[in-house]
Amino acid sequence: WDEKKPIVDPMCGSGTILIEAALRYLRRAPGTLRKSFAIQGLKNFQEDAWDRVLNEVIEQEKDIEERPEQLMFFGYDNDKRAIKMAMENARKAGVDHLIQFHRGDVSELEAPVESGVVITNPPYGIRVGDEFFLTEAYKNLSHSLKEHFKGWDVYVLSGNRELTKHLGMKAEQRFPVVNGGIDCRLIHYKVKSEKIVRTTKSET
Repeated sequence: WDEKKPIVDPMCGSGTILIEAALRYLRRAPGTLRKSFAIQGLKNFQEDAWDRVLNEVIEQEKDIEERPEQLMFFGYDNDKRAIKMAMENARKAGVDHLIQFHRGDVSELEAPVESGVVITNPPYGIRVGDEFFLTEAYKNLSHSLKEHFKGWDVYVLSGNRELTKHLGMKAEQRFPVVNGGIDCRLIHYKVKSEKIVRTTKSET
């Protein structure tokens, strides 16, 4: 992500991807709004060293040139509870003014802006979602991307190779990652912008 194009997450869940992207856009280090961290509970925790590092990060943030705070991020999910949680998480992180959340199914997804980047971490069928319904969700996502996001870059964090096949898109790049102990691939697709013209031979 070049930090210039808007980001759309069609299966945003609690909003993690969009919130972290918004923090990065504002040049805010992750966690600087928090009051405590798990590391502080370790026996060999060095409070002086921690305070020094934390203060350095905060000072660096002050020296960074401010960016225009404009609407850049769009999240969708068909679970109203997830959307409510995402909105609250964005508010707590101080980036709710940069993110627009909507309840909606991927089958109805349309591009909110002319161009941008789609980044999403859909269910893998391991922890959340029946695989039959997820198959349909992946197919619906593919249809919406091909119909309404022509020319966009798409990044899908996939933990289920079989489900990913239902996107029916040719991968540009694959990056191996581990997400919550699950072997995954961050797959980059490019939605083709050209229209396919079908021709038939004239009957004789």
